[in-house]
Amino acid sequence: MHLLHLYFENAQENGDGELCLNGRTNEVAKWTLLASGQASRELLRMIAVACGGTRLLPRLPFALERLCRGPGNPLQVECILAVHPRYRSQPQDRGLWGSGVRMDENGSVRDLRREEYRFLPYDMPIRRAKTGIGDSWLFLLGYGPEPKHHDGTDDFDFTDPLFRLTRFHSLFLDGSPLTDPVAFLSQIHYRGAKKKRLGPMHALERLSRALKEHFAIDTTSWMETECDFKRQWLSLAPWQQRTVLPALDAARHLLDAYPKHTRPLDIPGLILFDRPDQMCTEELFPRWAKFMEELFPEMQFLATVNDQ
Repeated sequence: MHLLHLYFENAQENGDGELCLNGRTNEVAKWTLLASGQASRELLRMIAVACGGTRLLPRLPFALERLCRGPGNPLQVECILAVHPRYRSQPQDRGLWGSGVRMDENGSVRDLRREEYRFLPYDMPIRRAKTGIGDSWLFLLGYGPEPKHHDGTDDFDFTDPLFRLTRFHSLFLDGSPLTDPVAFLSQIHYRGAKKKRLGPMHALERLSRALKEHFAIDTTSWMETECDFKRQWLSLAPWQQRTVLPALDAARHLLDAYPKHTRPLDIPGLILFDRPDQMCTEELFPRWAKFMEELFPEMQFLATVNDQ
């Protein structure tokens, strides 16, 4: 899934407007950069609300009514999405779908009914974002500027039925923990390097190659039979850990969403970043962007960055 167009009405910071991500060429830009600030952060959050699934939103650690202009002015968000051919229902399907939500002043969000859409073409098919492993046609991730991670507390067994919330919760609350890096790397090492399962092996090989190439991280032992990933992680400098963490989290969620895919990091989707230049420093940002492009070649990236 890629986002082509966003329409909104009655947003707190942005009012009424639209955001076009494919310009006049109808091609999806690899990166779209927005100036930092509350208005751009709100745009990212509105996209996550529109595409994240309304069943998940009541569990967000965030007062959603902050996105709404006020009483009597419900927030309406509509999106035009390009769906990957794998998830098209008919051969003649153009792959363009609409999706949208409405939020009242209390922060209650629901999917739009067909007759409530005001901006999308009248004949555009509509899909709703759902919850669960089987609804992977709409793959969205979102990250805030201060990544933290689980340390021995991560859940890799899907015991929470609303586990997809972790894909974008840090975009709404700083400090929401991302994937436990040691546990995740140990897991895909066991499944990939030892058991030779294609998906984990693909992820481990690409991660180790890209980290070595772009950040001079020694990953020589990652593909060996034995590797102590706790020692490997602790050997990284703090800036390296901050830079690597969102990439590991994204890889983890792709493996979770596509457990039978042999090349899960090649799946198309949308990743939202609020101030990644602050996370990895402005000097490192261009190198980090190239790293993310190589790691996830079919992803669309939308990020807020310092505009000075």
